[in-house]
Amino acid sequence: MTFHQRVALGALSFVLLSRSSGAQATATPQQICARRDSLARHTPGASVDDAFEIAAHLLPGGFGGLTTTYFFLKQPALADTARGIARTLAACTQDEWRRLWEIVQHADVRQGQYDWIELRRWYALLLTVENAGWRSADIDEGVNRLSYEFATSGALEAFRTRAETLGVPAAALILKVENGVRWPVR
Repeated sequence: MTFHQRVALGALSFVLLSRSSGAQATATPQQICARRDSLARHTPGASVDDAFEIAAHLLPGGFGGLTTTYFFLKQPALADTARGIARTLAACTQDEWRRLWEIVQHADVRQGQYDWIELRRWYALLLTVENAGWRSADIDEGVNRLSYEFATSGALEAFRTRAETLGVPAAALILKVENGVRWPVR
C-alpha cells in the first residue's frame, strides 16, 4: 500500500469515526496525537500549506483553510467535533503549528465549498500548465479558492479553458487581470 493510499484510508477511517456522536470517546487523545505525528512525518515540508493539509486530514467536516478569525468547513455541522479534536491537538503537539489548533478552537466557522486537499491538488495541477501566463498564484485560505492574476485577458481566458479541461471547477478559481506597476514610477 502506498503512502497516499495509507493516508487516504486513515483519513477516511478518522472521518467516519468522527461523524459518530461518540467521536471523542472513540478516538483517544493518544490516537489523535499519534495520527498527527504520523502525518507530519510523511509530509514533505513545514509550510502553512503543509500544516493545512495535515489539518484537512485530521479535522472532520472538510477543512478548507483559515484566517485568524474564521475557518472553512465543507460540513459546518461538524464544527464542534473539529474544535474538540483541535483542542486535543493543541495539547499534544510540540510543533510550530500549535496556533492553528488554537484558532480552530475559537474562530467562527464558515461554509466552505472545497477542502484543503482538493484546493492543493488543483493548485499543484495548474502549476504544471506550461506558458500559463499568470503573474501570481495562490491558494487563498481567506476565501476558500485558488487565486491567479494575469498580465492579459487572453492569458486569463486560455488558463480558464485549460483549468476546465483539467477538471478544476470554475467556481474554485478567482481569475483577474492585473496590469502591475510600470517603471519608472512618477
